[in-house]
Amino acid sequence: MRLLATTLRICVPAWLGIGALAAGAQTAHRPQLVVQLGHPHVNSVAISPDGRTLLTGGDDDLARLWDAANGMELRRFAGHSGGVISVAFSPDGRFVLTGSWDNTARLWDAATGKELRRFEGHSQEVNSVAFSPDGRRVLTGSGDNTARLWDAKSGKELRRFHGDYCNMESVAFSPDSRFVLTGSSVAFSPDGRFVLTGSDDRTARLWDAASGKQLRQFAGKGEPVQANSISSDGHYILMGPGDTTARLWGAASGKELRRFEGHSRSIQSVTFSRDGRYVLTGSFDKTARLWDAASGKELRRFEGHSGNVLSAVFSAGGRWVATGSDDNTARLWSATSGKELRRFEDRSEAVHSVAISADGRSLVTGGGLWTDWTAHLWDTAGGKAPRRFEGHTDWIQSVAISPDGRFLLTGGRDQTARLWDAASGKELRQLKGHTGEVESVAFSPDGRFVLTGSWDETALLWDAATGKQLRQFEAHPENKEHYTSRHLPYQVLSVAFSPDGRRAAVANMLEVQLWDTARGKELWVVEGLFLSVTFSSDGRFILAGGHDPGVASLLDAATGKEQRRFEGHAGNILSVAFSPDGRYVLTGSADNTARLWDAGSGKELRRFEGHFAGVESVAFSPDGRRVVTGSRDSTTRVWDSETGKELASLVSFTDGNWAVFDSEGRFDASDPGAGAPLHWIDPGDPMRALPLAAFRRGYYTPGMLKRIMSGEKLPPTARLDIVKTIDHN
Repeated sequence: MRLLATTLRICVPAWLGIGALAAGAQTAHRPQLVVQLGHPHVNSVAISPDGRTLLTGGDDDLARLWDAANGMELRRFAGHSGGVISVAFSPDGRFVLTGSWDNTARLWDAATGKELRRFEGHSQEVNSVAFSPDGRRVLTGSGDNTARLWDAKSGKELRRFHGDYCNMESVAFSPDSRFVLTGSSVAFSPDGRFVLTGSDDRTARLWDAASGKQLRQFAGKGEPVQANSISSDGHYILMGPGDTTARLWGAASGKELRRFEGHSRSIQSVTFSRDGRYVLTGSFDKTARLWDAASGKELRRFEGHSGNVLSAVFSAGGRWVATGSDDNTARLWSATSGKELRRFEDRSEAVHSVAISADGRSLVTGGGLWTDWTAHLWDTAGGKAPRRFEGHTDWIQSVAISPDGRFLLTGGRDQTARLWDAASGKELRQLKGHTGEVESVAFSPDGRFVLTGSWDETALLWDAATGKQLRQFEAHPENKEHYTSRHLPYQVLSVAFSPDGRRAAVANMLEVQLWDTARGKELWVVEGLFLSVTFSSDGRFILAGGHDPGVASLLDAATGKEQRRFEGHAGNILSVAFSPDGRYVLTGSADNTARLWDAGSGKELRRFEGHFAGVESVAFSPDGRRVVTGSRDSTTRVWDSETGKELASLVSFTDGNWAVFDSEGRFDASDPGAGAPLHWIDPGDPMRALPLAAFRRGYYTPGMLKRIMSGEKLPPTARLDIVKTIDHN
């Protein structure tokens, strides 16, 4: 029997030998482990020309590529330093284009995720991006009042379209590429002759792509033009003028022809189907709607999002509709029935705080943004599954472990701090008294007292055993009046006990205060924009990380006098820690990095890079050999403090699953067969996801966190050969 053009994939450890399978072409790849996290806030969606993949851009500074058939994440496009506002596929689907709050647009290889080109020159955010119909040019619209035309291959700016003091928030090409239409998004006409732009001056504008000359202006009503589109024949202009009505115009006449009315809140997205027969709109009323272009009649409603629909598009063939929302999901719908077919969603939550027990046997993480307001206790000594602490009604801002490891303390946006039994996960006590979110919590060194800091501008001292409030620390009335009269924030963002428990450091956005805990007396005040504080192990110094970009200050605990500065971060310092021996300083920053410094000289020694979002919390293991970081990118990461190498990432998922994994593909998970949202990508077939079980034998590493924290060097992973046999008899 003869089999033509058949592909056989057999995965075996290399040491088993594969000589008998050498009839076909043989290539070796390391499969890539993908941990599906999703976006916090989906700003934009696009469907590939072949309909196989979905592209999303989010507030996590990433674009993500998804398998449209099964909802699995295929790839991340990482590099932007601001949220991704707009995304697009090239006409052949081989490339991805993104626009961001970091003022750049970027071109990526869809198959590898590699950044190929950067389009720089805008002085404000890039709100909208588009390819010309032939894929040779790129169009961007920005808040700097310009739309710009670029050569896709070289990245060179070819032409600029100026608005009259108005943000270019949408652009579009005409079908023959000759014209450009500008608005709150950008688009080429299908032939590439025209460019369409729309702006916050309530107009859309049609431009000649070759000369940059403005040809026509279409006036909206009342609100900035949020979206626009050109029909495939170039005869019609569709405009979403920021209110509840979409409008259809004649491209040649400039005359309004039709209105699409029905949304109850402002329209954020508009587009034509490829054949021009239908119109699709997305709105702040949490729906997308399908309309008959000829009559203006509403045909179908796509309902289910719990947040604003920010983006809505047709698939190339018109069979599907994709929507993106600030409910953290993108969704795929049947255009004919309106039924939701698939959901591409955020399966994890941000990590705001991490803490390690004094004996190093437990690691605590706390966080959340939208739904999963839990803390997790990870067993770093016994390798048990993490324990969940549930009860807060909003996200957890801070966590701490009592010195004896028996209790867990959490502070949340629900204005409470909570004390938990670490062994059982049972809530023991709620500390109620703050009138704002609790931003920071700490145990006294003897575990008898608890200190909390809040957005209500106070720090409170509590009896841990009874939950009774003992003392309140707040600024002198004259200081407070000085700041509030200038409308400056005074929220308490960080608190810390001295090693002897006799003093408390309190940081707000304007100063650091040192208090005598027994008398409630303020000892000194240092002005500055501070976000985080901690004491050295000997109590002689206080480390304060600040809002002054890139700077942490070492303060003399006795006088408050600055001794040293640690400078180099490109963003605010969100978290600080001393090494157990006091020789080193650790900082976490909004620039997505943590850094290790020499405490004596202020010299940067090491950089911990890999997070996709700000590092909100940092900690040392008790022996100082490991560094732990927590980030809004939903991961907690463990690093070797001596080399800076990332050893593992920890993720807890909203459905109760969890995973520990590393960059080489080793993993441990609550369900190593299929339960956790992990899967593989074969680099030889980058647009197809494979189940977790496919490579379990070579990469599953039980007790992985325990082994890493104990200092064990994990053995190399087995190389897996992917054998392709073609034209096999």
